[in-house]
Amino acid sequence: MARCIRCGVYMGRMGRRICGECMQEWKQRRTDTFAQAVEELGPLTAKTHKVILKRVKHLERAAKKEKSNE
Repeated sequence: MARCIRCGVYMGRMGRRICGECMQEWKQRRTDTFAQAVEELGPLTAKTHKVILKRVKHLERAAKKEKSNE
């Protein structure tokens, strides 16, 4: 009797906490924000890795906030 922690959809007896649709949406958002961060800050190197990850998290929060405002 598991429900998705993001959308509340009943998933049956699955071991996961997030449904497939929410996971796909998250993966797409993560891919888009990572591409945007790499475009802004340059290629991923040892020196830029930490900065790019911070920027990705910032962009994800902004995208999530925009989605909740719609």
